Amino acid sequence: MIDGKCGFLYLDKNDMSMVALHWEKYFQHICEKYNSIYKVQMPKVTPHVCRHTFCYNMAKSGMNPRACLKIKYCTKHMLLPQIL
Repeated sequence: MIDGKCGFLYLDKNDMSMVALHWEKYFQHICEKYNSIYKVQMPKVTPHVCRHTFCYNMAKSGMNPRACLKIKYCTKHMLLPQIL
């Protein structure tokens, strides 16, 4: 339980909820490892980029406009009205 809340999806090695910095570091490590192995380099990818790419692709694919508005509200994504 952290600040009176429990049921977090992901915990770190100390059983604390994972914060954005944890995810940023994981993504950075994955990109660095991939780029050290392969010639074709992976660009910098962050959780933030993934969130916006998901929203954009769902709206562009023809997702129900009402569902897109819910995604916009949950993710604070501003591009959705331009796509719809």
